[in-house]
Amino acid sequence: MTSRWCVLLFSAWMLCPSTASAAERPAVTQHDIVPLMMLRCTACHGPRKQESKLDLRTCGSMLRGGKSGPAIVPGKPAESLVLKKIHAGKIPLRLKVVTASVKPMEPREIALLTKWIELGAPKNNSPSPVNRIEWNVFKIFLSH
Repeated sequence: MTSRWCVLLFSAWMLCPSTASAAERPAVTQHDIVPLMMLRCTACHGPRKQESKLDLRTCGSMLRGGKSGPAIVPGKPAESLVLKKIHAGKIPLRLKVVTASVKPMEPREIALLTKWIELGAPKNNSPSPVNRIEWNVFKIFLSH
């Protein structure tokens, strides 16, 4: 009987979201940005074609950049080349809008990209120490 209560309480504890870990997570991560870049940018900066030697499919490739330098500067949206070109209306090129069927980013997408860069271009919602402790306790619990 006691073991059932332990299982029930432990299960309820694991299912409850941790307020500490939610507060530590960045509002925008690469998981929000990469699909956006895949949709809007990879016709010209993706697997088949990398104009100006720029690949915008991953956070790492955005940091490496292309001929003109890094596409993003974490924490500095005003210095990030990709945002400079978007705001200047230089990307996507008008010709590419027709030939590659590329749509320009919408204002909310630009705001999301800007926020991500402001936050330092976080890669993911890495587990907080609390989540790691919970997982370790869970592994120990399963092993018995």
